[in-house]
Amino acid sequence: MFVSKFFSFKKVFNIYFSSKVMCLFCLLFIIKHKGQTYTLSELEGIMKNYKSKGEYEDAIKFNLDVLKEYKKDNYSHGIITTNIYIGNLLASVNEYGKSLSYLNEAKKEMAKTEDPVLYSKLYNEYGRDYFLLKLYKQSNEKLNIAIAYANKIPDNNQREHLLTDNYLWKWSNFDQLGKIDSLYMMQSKLLKLEPRPLVYIKIAERYIKEKKSLDSAEYYLKKSIELNATKKYALDNDALVLMNLGKLHVVKGEYSQSLDYYFKSLSISQKIKNQEYEKETYNEISKVYNVLKDKEKSEEYYKKYSFLNDSTNDREKRALYTIVNELGVKEKDNHVYLFFVTMVVIFALTGYITYVIYKRRNKFGFSENSLDSIEEIKDKIHEYESFSEIIKMAEEGNPFFLTSFKKLYPDFHEKLKSKCSGLTEHDIKFCIYLRLNLNAKQILQYENITLRAIETKKYRLKKKLELSSDVKLSSWILEL
Repeated sequence: MFVSKFFSFKKVFNIYFSSKVMCLFCLLFIIKHKGQTYTLSELEGIMKNYKSKGEYEDAIKFNLDVLKEYKKDNYSHGIITTNIYIGNLLASVNEYGKSLSYLNEAKKEMAKTEDPVLYSKLYNEYGRDYFLLKLYKQSNEKLNIAIAYANKIPDNNQREHLLTDNYLWKWSNFDQLGKIDSLYMMQSKLLKLEPRPLVYIKIAERYIKEKKSLDSAEYYLKKSIELNATKKYALDNDALVLMNLGKLHVVKGEYSQSLDYYFKSLSISQKIKNQEYEKETYNEISKVYNVLKDKEKSEEYYKKYSFLNDSTNDREKRALYTIVNELGVKEKDNHVYLFFVTMVVIFALTGYITYVIYKRRNKFGFSENSLDSIEEIKDKIHEYESFSEIIKMAEEGNPFFLTSFKKLYPDFHEKLKSKCSGLTEHDIKFCIYLRLNLNAKQILQYENITLRAIETKKYRLKKKLELSSDVKLSSWILEL
C-alpha cells in the first residue's frame, strides 16, 4: 500500500515537474525568439517609447536583436523597417556614416517590395542624413522622392504623417538655403496637416531669429510643450523647445532665465547624446556669459563648443566619403548604361530598354545630376581637408599659413578689410585664429604670448571694428 502511494506521488510529481520544465522551456524559447513575436505596428510603438525616454542606445541594441530574427525568418518588411529605424537612431547620435550604411542595407532589400510606406520612410531618412551633413540640395532631392511615394499611400492618416515628416525637413533645407518663400509654403502645408511639437517650435524659431512677434514665439513654444505633454514624442523636442526658450529670453534681455533654460536643454541633449544640440547650447551659454562679463565661464563653454565642433566635423567628413563612394559606383554604372544604350540602338530596341531603365532609376532614386552631386560633396571634403592642413600650418608656424588661408577663404579677408581698412597683418592673423575656432590655449602656444595679451588683443580689435561691448568677437567673426 505504501509502495503504491509512493509511486502515485512520484507520478504526480513527475507530471508537475515536467509541466514546469515545459513552461520554462517555452518561456526561454519566447525570450530567445522575441524578434519573431513583434509585428511592425508593435515595433513602431516600442520605438516611440524608447525615443520618448531618450534611450537611443538601448533602442539601437533592441532593433539589432530584432533585425537578426527577421533575417532568420527572411521577413523583408521587417528587415527594411529595422534597418531604417537603426539608421534613424544612429543619425540621432551623430553617427552619420553608420546611419547611411544601414539605410543602404534597407535599400538593397527594397527590390522585394513595392510598399510606398517603406519607400517614403527610407528616402525621408536619406533626406534627414543629407540635411545633417549640410547637403541641402541633395537632401531636397531625396525628400521629393519620399513625398512622391507618400502621396501614393491610400491610408489618409499614414499619408499625412509621412508628408509631415518630409515637409519638416524640407522646411529646414529652405531655411538653410535662404529660400524664405518656399519655407513659408512648407509652414502653411504643415499647419494643415498633423499637429506636432516640432512644427510649433520651428515657427517660434523663426520669430526669435527675426527678433519680432516675441509674444507669438512664446505662444507657439507653449503650444509645443502642451502637445508634448499629451502624447509621447521624442525627447529631442524637449531639448529643442528649452533651447529656444533660452534664446527667447536672451532677445528679451532676461539672461538669468535664459541660462536656466539652456542648462535644462543641455542636460537632455547629453542624456540622448545629441551632440549637435549639445554643441549649439554650449555656444549659446558662452554668449550669455560674455554679455554678463563672466569671461572665464564664457571661455569655458566656448572651449566645450569648439571640442564638439571638431568631433562632429570629423564624423561628417567620414560620412561624406561614404556618399562619394556610393555615388562613384553610380557614376561607373552610368558609363555602362550609356554603352548599353548605344548597343541597344544598334539592335533597334532603344525605346523599350530606355523605358525599363528609366523606371528602375526612378524606383531607386538615382539622380540625373549624380555627377554634380559627386563634385559638390568632393568640394566639401576638400574644404575639410584644407581646413585641417591650415590648422597644422598654424601649429607649425608655417610662413605660408596666411597665404593658404586666403586661398581657401578669399571672401573672409575682403569682408574683414571692408569692416576696417586699418587692420594690420597681425590683426588679420589673430582674426583668422578665431575664424579657425582655435581656443586661447592654442593661440598661446602658436604665438608664444600670455592670456592677458590675448584679452588685450581682443579688446583692441573690438574697438577697431567698432563692436559693442556685449558682442563676442569670436562669434562675430564666425558669422562674418
